[in-house]
Amino acid sequence: MQINTTFSRRNIGEIDEIVELMETLKITLWSVFFLVPTGRGKLNDLLSAEEFESVFAKVYALSRTANFIIKTTEAQHYRRFLLQQRVAERKLGIGLSAQHDLAVYAIGRAPRGLNDGKGFVFISHKGEVFPSGFFPLSADNIREQELTAIYQH
Repeated sequence: MQINTTFSRRNIGEIDEIVELMETLKITLWSVFFLVPTGRGKLNDLLSAEEFESVFAKVYALSRTANFIIKTTEAQHYRRFLLQQRVAERKLGIGLSAQHDLAVYAIGRAPRGLNDGKGFVFISHKGEVFPSGFFPLSADNIREQELTAIYQH
């Protein structure tokens, strides 16, 4: 089972409870998303720099003990946080177990560049097909054309 969670100003106050919940579930992957202000996402719901850092710290701490993979999405700056943590730990002589090193690798896999349209599409509740959930350019509608034809052309 995979759990997707989007963090924004609307739920940042519940992060400790969300992290605790993830620890109790028998999941394979926790995909941590960060709000992109498009569609229903509003600009004033974005996290501040300090709030991003707080989420990063809590997610990183969980990654050290979790029995599941944690993956960040729309948080390419997590890579910087991850590298800073690893440098600090090395300076303190803290070694990483092979399992944790694998988990750290997984959590730091923020996509490089754009992945939109590379093997997946987003379909709205109205049937509109988009190359990205964050780019409001409809390719067509599955109610009018087959998905395979839309994707290929």
